Amino acid sequence: YCMAACTLLYAATAPLLNRFPAAAGLISCLVLFAATYTLPHTTYPVEGLAWLGFPSASFVSGDYYPLLPNVFLYLAGAFAARWFDGHHASGYPMWMMNANVPFLSMIGKLSLPIYLVHQPLLILIFTMVSSM
Repeated sequence: YCMAACTLLYAATAPLLNRFPAAAGLISCLVLFAATYTLPHTTYPVEGLAWLGFPSASFVSGDYYPLLPNVFLYLAGAFAARWFDGHHASGYPMWMMNANVPFLSMIGKLSLPIYLVHQPLLILIFTMVSSM
């Protein structure tokens, strides 16, 4: 949910965000992320706003990534990408372009099978370890 919501918000506000200098936007978003980081670690006396970052005392989740503060981290990434794009011809720092790590290349080519296998494998391992 959070990634999709952040992408939708970015797409809707991109014309406005593109008016800001990339470095200023990056720094601003990092400061806002730090300033709002503790919001979802507190409980609030209102129901139904956990998705935004204001969980109630009755809210429970094992996988909780609210919009606040995570939207600011997402936008910081967008500003950083624009900043890199303005500083490097390819959009990436040169050290990223020159890296040739065969092991990482192999993992990249097998990312879908690794993704599909890792969760059931971890569940099996943790089930076996916890039953000992």
